[in-house]
Amino acid sequence: MSKEKKKMSVVNEISSAEILHRNFSSSMFGYKKKEVEEFLEKIALYIEDLEKKLLLNARQKPASQPEEVEKEAYSRREELIGKTLLMAEKTKEELLSNAQKEADNIIKDAELHSKNIVIEAKKRVSILEHEILNLEERKRMFILRFKAELEALLEKIRDNDLLQQKDDTPESEDTEDGDTEGV
Repeated sequence: MSKEKKKMSVVNEISSAEILHRNFSSSMFGYKKKEVEEFLEKIALYIEDLEKKLLLNARQKPASQPEEVEKEAYSRREELIGKTLLMAEKTKEELLSNAQKEADNIIKDAELHSKNIVIEAKKRVSILEHEILNLEERKRMFILRFKAELEALLEKIRDNDLLQQKDDTPESEDTEDGDTEGV
């Protein structure tokens, strides 16, 4: 214990009667007994007066003092609850604000992503349309070349001398030649 706590505990344990009846041993070069006793009497009277005041105050304020302490405690609790509610409200508002911002960001990202998908799809459609046109043109060119080749082939077939000779000779000539050979 510190010196101050020791002094306070000693003061709380000493009464005015103890001070008055306290005897000190005398020594050769000690204090004058009469002066010490007078001083102790003054201290005893002072302490007695203080004890009376304390008792009087204790009788007058026992009910009011706990009420004041209780009121103070309730006031502090009320203040603490008020601060807690304000803090909770502020936290709620911050959470709602952050959630709204996050939701807005998610929506913006989704919109941007969907726009990119649409742009890519349009590009792909454009490429496919171009390929279709290219294939249709190639088909048309193939058919034209094939037709031209067929027509050229037919023309060669018509122009062929062998086919024309057979077509130009009458059947009677064939039979006449065949009769001479047989006779």
